[in-house]
Amino acid sequence: MRVALLMLMLVSALSFAEEMAPKNATGSGDGVGIVKSWLNGERPVPVESEFVTPKISALQQWADFNVPQAGAKTQFQLALDSITVGPDEIVRYVVAVKPKAGNVTTLVFEGIDCASNQYRRYANATSKDAEWRQSNKKEWQLISKNGHNAWQGYLADDFCRFSAPWAVETIKKSFGVAKFMGDCAVCSGQ
Repeated sequence: MRVALLMLMLVSALSFAEEMAPKNATGSGDGVGIVKSWLNGERPVPVESEFVTPKISALQQWADFNVPQAGAKTQFQLALDSITVGPDEIVRYVVAVKPKAGNVTTLVFEGIDCASNQYRRYANATSKDAEWRQSNKKEWQLISKNGHNAWQGYLADDFCRFSAPWAVETIKKSFGVAKFMGDCAVCSGQ
C-alpha cells in the first residue's frame, strides 16, 4: 500500500513539474528529465525575444535598494523607468552601483528569467563615458544572494511571483515598499 501511495505521489509530482517547467525546458517530455536537471543544478537556457537597450540619458527615475552583503560601502539604485517585461517573460532593468568612496558610478543592464531563476548581464557603462559596452559574460548565471554584489537575488524577490514575472506596473508600485513575511504585491492592494 505504501509503495502504491509513493508511486502515485511521484507520478503527480512529475506531472506537475512538466506543467510548471519553462516553455524551453529540456527533458524527455514526461517530467523526469526536467526534475533531474533541476536536482543536478542545471537550468535550461532561456529563449530570448528581441529587446531594446535603454538610452542612459533617458533614465531618470532611480530608487535605492539594499544589498546587505555589500555593507555600507556601496549604494545600489534601480532605474524604475528601465524595467521591461518582454514576450519572453524576462525582466530587463538597469542598476547603478555607486561606491561611497569613489566618484564613478557603474551602470549595469541585465535580465532576470523568473522561470529558471537565472540572470544575464547584457551591457555595462560608467558615469564617465555614459555609453553601453557589451558584456563579456554572455551566459546565464544562477541567481544568488550570497555574494558581495549579488543584487539579482534581491531584485528577483520584487520582480518574480514564483516562476513568472509580475507586471511592470506592479513591480514599480511595490519596489522599495517595506515588506513583511506573508506580504504579496497584489494581496494588500498596493
